Amino acid sequence: MQLNYFIITISVCIKSALSQSHCIGTCYSGRLFPEAQDIFHGKHIKGHSYNNITTDNPVKCYSSCVQDCRCKACQMKDARCELLDEDKTSKKLLDEQGYVHFELKQTMYHVASHLVTPGVCYNGCCRSQPCMNGATCVEHCNSPKQKFTCKCKIDYKGTVCEERVWASCMDVLASSEVFPNNGVYAIKIDNSAISVYCAFVKPNQAWTLIESFNSKANPFKNTTFYKNAPKNEDSPNFDLYRSSLKRMKEIRSKSTLFRATCDFPNRVSLTPDLLIGRLSDVDILKTVTAYSLICRRFKFIDVRGYNCSDCTALTAWDVRHHFHIDVTWPNYKCHFNPPIAVPNVDSFGFYKYTDKVSKCTAKTKATTQWWLGEEKQSAGAA
Repeated sequence: MQLNYFIITISVCIKSALSQSHCIGTCYSGRLFPEAQDIFHGKHIKGHSYNNITTDNPVKCYSSCVQDCRCKACQMKDARCELLDEDKTSKKLLDEQGYVHFELKQTMYHVASHLVTPGVCYNGCCRSQPCMNGATCVEHCNSPKQKFTCKCKIDYKGTVCEERVWASCMDVLASSEVFPNNGVYAIKIDNSAISVYCAFVKPNQAWTLIESFNSKANPFKNTTFYKNAPKNEDSPNFDLYRSSLKRMKEIRSKSTLFRATCDFPNRVSLTPDLLIGRLSDVDILKTVTAYSLICRRFKFIDVRGYNCSDCTALTAWDVRHHFHIDVTWPNYKCHFNPPIAVPNVDSFGFYKYTDKVSKCTAKTKATTQWWLGEEKQSAGAA
């Protein structure tokens, strides 16, 4: 069977006397439907869909990608067609039953015209003004997989400059007309936009995740906060994540508080098992060369449902010990001395000894998070 070909015109079209459209500049051609080697059943790219179309027709889905300058691949599941601005050369294909992934394959050809200056790239992709928030669109004629890029203004990022770059998580809270959702935001550090996870607590707290890990795996057991040990720092997640020391210090410079949470993404309430402190009382990034157990003051402590406010608890960290508290030593005369469930049990880190009651360690997949944060001052505050 002879395969049909099509020519997609993504450029200025000029009408002739016969009312026919002609492509000028750089044009793209390809098949009506991808070949078998470019179709991947049970595969998909996660997190890079910029437009979802309701259709169960693969030809319509693929055609929608072909006609969109931004599209590099598309995929379908049930009656949903997802247009993607990444493909399998830049992002990994993941397994998921029900998905079908289609790689876009096109070739380029050039049509000379007195309307296009020789040597100047022109493919018409900027005519639809795809760039957002005042960005400048620049057309490219070297590859059918990159037809244009956007030069973003300083406060935006993303393929089409769709993502606001904030000064901090507090900037997100202070600038939002409605209370913002927890999630990944772009913030600016050293004139670069980085991705961080922000969490917000009503009415006025904004928190930035600096570390999260599976408590059973305990990868940071012997890693203090003042040691540079980044993990997945450009992809915030709760199973294994840690900011670089440089980023921590930058976030620290805009913070007044710190906190530790347990299994944050899987809980509605932060208690039981929550630690909140003032950096003016305890600087978790401070270098401590010798291990010692000291009563330190915290804004709020909850361990296994026992809690206190503005009180002291036995605290330890040094170059070989992750920051943690140990509330099983009443002889130190700290304020917070809940009943001892497990001798020497460590809370919120280190985890040489654990118990099955703490939300940080109760389950095999339980996680521990550390955050830096601040409180928005009210309008009447001095």
